[in-house]
Order: sequence, then structure tokens, then C-alpha cells
Amino acid sequence: MRRREYCSMWPRCPCFEHLFTWGFVLRNGEHLIWDREHLQAVEDLIFFALCCAEYRCPDREVRSFAKRQLAKSLWDDQKSRSIMEH
Repeated sequence: MRRREYCSMWPRCPCFEHLFTWGFVLRNGEHLIWDREHLQAVEDLIFFALCCAEYRCPDREVRSFAKRQLAKSLWDDQKSRSIMEH
């Protein structure tokens, strides 16, 4: 079994910052209009942060949340371009 190395920076890491910031913006920004390129970049950042959190976050609840989110078909495009196994 592969040994998991947890992130020693959590919650002061870029992944936490991305998940927190974009979660807030997307929850409270219904009035915002996104251009396709910007939305794609934000989706990619969130996807990378979820992947990292799923594998390396020391908080079991956050790992579980990330795993549930990544199981959604919303992330199929990012998964198809990812080098990780999903």
C-alpha cells in the first residue's frame, strides 16, 4: 500500500486558499457574468485543488468532500486532460 504524505501546510496552502476563495465567489456571485476562458481557468484551479485535497489533506472530512465533488460529472473534462488516474 502506498504511504500517504499529508500536506504540512494545510490550511495555509494554495489549495485551501483556492477552495475557500472560489467557493465564496461562486456561492455569492450569481450576478457575475463569466467569459468562457476565465471560467475554464477557475474550473481548472478548483479541480487541481480538489485533487490535492483528496489525496494530501490531513483533514478527513475535507478529503471526503473533495472525493465526493470529484465524482461528479462536472469534472469529466478536467479528468480527461489530467495525467492522474481518477
